[in-house]
Amino acid sequence: MSILNTYRIQNNLEKTIADAISKYLASNTDKSILFLVSGGSALKVLDYIDPNVLNKNLIVSVLDERLRTIPEASNFFQLSQTKFYKEAQKRGVKFVPINEWPPLLASRVVVALMGIGLDGHTAGIMPFPENPNKFKELFELPLGGPTAKWVVSYNAGDKNQYPHRLTATITFLKEKVDHAFVYVSGENKKLILNKILEQSGEIYKYPARVIHDIKSVGLYTDLLTE
Repeated sequence: MSILNTYRIQNNLEKTIADAISKYLASNTDKSILFLVSGGSALKVLDYIDPNVLNKNLIVSVLDERLRTIPEASNFFQLSQTKFYKEAQKRGVKFVPINEWPPLLASRVVVALMGIGLDGHTAGIMPFPENPNKFKELFELPLGGPTAKWVVSYNAGDKNQYPHRLTATITFLKEKVDHAFVYVSGENKKLILNKILEQSGEIYKYPARVIHDIKSVGLYTDLLTE
């Protein structure tokens, strides 16, 4: 059963969500944790995380990556430019690229910092309202068989300025993420956030609706009215 809690924060949104992440990490310092982060504006949250919760039991990577672009546009590169990255490295935290974390899943608590795009995408999972079957084939591969995948590469075409993507799948988010912290900021996100929070809707139109199916989610936003 999934648990989704929404927190509407008027001030210091990034610090508030970082404090929640810090508290979660502090309560699990004796466990091996894989912490996966989205790119873009969500990276601002990382610099507010308490450095005292960072230790060698923590592995950090990105939830999705932009391929075939200049190095400076990659999510992992942008992660490497944060104050969080430099401080975490000093404390023994291991950073790995996206293609290296799937084999590390066994016996680890998986934590994700996610965002929501204006089109309803999350991680690198773009909406496919014109082709639900393609969406399913790309991102909702079943478990237990040879086709099951935690990460998939694909071409998003004109859906995004970075069409070549490597991203965690819907299946991965549902089955392997133990807790997700979702960051949504800005008045221009109000309409899409309301769509995502509706009780029913098609995930191929709004991939961020996966938050209803992740085991445990805290959604933090500065949008105070529904």
